[in-house]
Amino acid sequence: MMEVANLELASGEFDKALTSFKLALVEKPNDEEAKTSYENLVAYNQVKQVIEDAKWDDAITKANNLLEKDY
Repeated sequence: MMEVANLELASGEFDKALTSFKLALVEKPNDEEAKTSYENLVAYNQVKQVIEDAKWDDAITKANNLLEKDY
């Protein structure tokens, strides 16, 4: 599932990648790469949502929090 998820991510299919990373975590709940990738996509979706809602201060805060993570 990780290979599929990474291919989907690389091709910009973020919703599909999110689902695939979630399935990868079902298979291997302690997989750090899957966990980090899943969390990043959840955070990305949150940023995208607040931008769509024109909540600019929230968008900046969430985007900065995402950028500050060390991967």
